[in-house]
Amino acid sequence: MKTLIDIFVGRQPIFNTQMQVVAYELLFRGNSEDNRAVILGGDAATAQVMMNAFGDIGLVDVVGEHKAYINFTEGLLVREYQPFFPRNKVVIEVLEDVKVTPLLMSSLKALKEQGFTIALDDYVFNPELEALEEFADIIKVDILQVGPKKLAEHAARLKAQGILLLAEKVESREQYEFCLKLGFDLFQGYFFAKPKIIQGQRLPTNKLSVLELLASVYDPDIDMHRLSAIVSKDVVLSQKLLKLVAQSSPNGSSIKSIHDAVLRFGLNRLKSWASMLVLSGVDDKPLELFRTSLIRARFVNWWPCIWPQMSWADFLKKPILPWGCFPVLTL
Repeated sequence: MKTLIDIFVGRQPIFNTQMQVVAYELLFRGNSEDNRAVILGGDAATAQVMMNAFGDIGLVDVVGEHKAYINFTEGLLVREYQPFFPRNKVVIEVLEDVKVTPLLMSSLKALKEQGFTIALDDYVFNPELEALEEFADIIKVDILQVGPKKLAEHAARLKAQGILLLAEKVESREQYEFCLKLGFDLFQGYFFAKPKIIQGQRLPTNKLSVLELLASVYDPDIDMHRLSAIVSKDVVLSQKLLKLVAQSSPNGSSIKSIHDAVLRFGLNRLKSWASMLVLSGVDDKPLELFRTSLIRARFVNWWPCIWPQMSWADFLKKPILPWGCFPVLTL
C-alpha cells in the first residue's frame, strides 16, 4: 500500500473596505511548521501551489467560494499554451521582478482577452514596469516600500484609470485608515491576519505515467482515446483530472468517464496540466527520463523556435534541464 504524502498550501486572506474576506493569496509552503516560503525556484513553487490546491486538496476546501491569488513568474507567463485552471477562480499575480518584453506584453494581452484577472504584485511604481499597468485589473501596492506622498500621488492616478488598488503589508490600523482614505479597495497584511497553513495528503505520483502523458500530449499524431488510456491506467492521474474537471464544470454536471473528462478538459489544457505536473515535482526527477520524454514528444518540430543557437547534441549534454521547453500556459 502506498504511503500518503503530506502537502501544504499557505493562505492569507484579502479584505475589502468593510473588513470582509473577498479572496485569498495562496503561498508556497514546504511543511506545516515553518510558516514562510523557502522557495526552491519560482516556477516550481507556483506549480506545487497549484497542484496541491487544485488537484489534491481541492480549491473549494482551500478558498471556498472566493478567488485565489497566485504568483506567476515571467517564465510561466510567457508560455504559449492555455492555462488549465478556471479563469473565474484565479487572479494571476505578475511578480515585481519581471522584465517588460514584447513577449510578456503579448502574453498578458492574450490572458486579458480570455477573461483572466491580472494583478501586479508588490508594486512600488517602478517606471520600468509602468507599461504593465494597462493590463492590470488590480495593483497590489507594497505600502512599506512606498512613502505616504508617493502613495497618495499614484493612488489618485491609478484610481482614475479604473484599476482596483490593494494595499499589501498593512501592519497597523493607522496604515489601514490612511490607505482607506486614499481610496484603496482591498487590503492584506499582518494587521488583518497572518498566513495560515492548509494541510492535505496525496498519493505519490507515478513519474513514468506523468512523463508518458507529457510526451503524448505533444505528439502531433496523438488522439484523445490514447490520452484517456494513459490517464485511466493511473489512479492518481485519474483522481487529479476528475477533480479538476469537476471544479470547472458548469452546474456540477456529471462526468461519465475518464474519456469524457479528457474531452471536456481539452488538449491545450492537458498540455498545460501535464507540464505543471512535471514542474511541481522537479526536485526528484531523473534527468534522463526528461530527456527521453522530450525526444519521444518530437519537440524537434519546434526546437529552432526555442533554442535557435543550440543543437540537440549540445542540449543532451546540459547538466540542468532548461524549463523553457515546457509550455505551461497556453494563450
